[in-house]
Parts: sequence; C-alpha cells; structure tokens
Amino acid sequence: MGKVIYLRWREGRRMDKREIEKIAEKIREEYSINEFPVDPARIAARLAIPVKEVTFKLYNDDSVSGGIIKEKNSVKIYVNKIDSMNRKRFTIAHELGHYFLKHLENKGEYVDMHREALYTNDSNEIDANEFAACLLMQSDMVINKFKVLKSVGFSQDYIIFKLSEIFIVSQAAMKNRLRNLKLI
Repeated sequence: MGKVIYLRWREGRRMDKREIEKIAEKIREEYSINEFPVDPARIAARLAIPVKEVTFKLYNDDSVSGGIIKEKNSVKIYVNKIDSMNRKRFTIAHELGHYFLKHLENKGEYVDMHREALYTNDSNEIDANEFAACLLMQSDMVINKFKVLKSVGFSQDYIIFKLSEIFIVSQAAMKNRLRNLKLI
C-alpha cells in the first residue's frame, strides 16, 4: 500500500454552505436523482466506488463510522458494519462529500477514518458533513415538509422524528439540518 497519510484535524478554509448546497444539487441533477430518499450507495456505485461494510479491527468497533481511502487511481468507501442503516447512509454521503468536494485531489494516498466528525475543527470534515446533509436532506423538501407538519400542530420533537423517518437519517442529523436551515 505504501505510505499512508492521515489527514485529520487540519485547519483550513471552510467552503460556503450555499456553495456546498449547490454542489449537492448538481450531483442530484447529474445523476438524475429525483426520488427520495436519496441512496448514496447508488451514487457511489455509479462512480464505480465500492462501498464495503467492515469491522474496524484497529479501533473499537464503535469508534469509527467509516472512511474513504484513495490509493493511486482507486477510491473505496468503508462503513462500520455494526452501525444502523441511517448511520451508514450518512457515512457514505459524508465520504462522497470528500470525493465531490475535491478533498482527495493532489493528496497522493488519502485515508479518512472518523466517528466524531460532528465535534471537529477540521474544515474538510465539517464541509463533508454539510455535503452529506445537503445531499440526503434537500433544503426545499425539508422546509416544505417541516411547514406542513408544523401547520398541523405537531410538536418539534415529533416533526424531527417524522422527518428523520422520511429522509432515513438519524434524529440528530435531522435536528442539526433543521437548525442550519433556521427552522428550529
């Protein structure tokens, strides 16, 4: 495999959230993704990027959600096989974020393994999380469905629960998305 470069905790310029949203929209258009929920594994398959479920033996099983590895001209995505389906979907979308946001370019070999990406200062991790949220939870659809549920009089907790079911993401991911969209 050669030399492995771990690129964690790098500080750098954050991308504008609107720019990331536009990239996610472009990906949905380019890959003719009109149905929801979005299937990030299908996008990876269309890019010929294999997604493998694995046990991360060098870490505690629950300490790593996934990773993306670039070696020469090959890119692979790995997800933790013990994670829930919702978590795996977000992890695949997050790793695709690294791919589409060009985090892999000019890096030689690249390895990204993480669990606590929500609690990092690394601009690439933050941007990849934003991309995953934008890809899986399209803003106009989230806003419309939120407004419908709110107009009926459902509680905030129930709205978060229901939207997380609709978009097949965790309640924490949906709550974060609703905050970023300034809906809660």
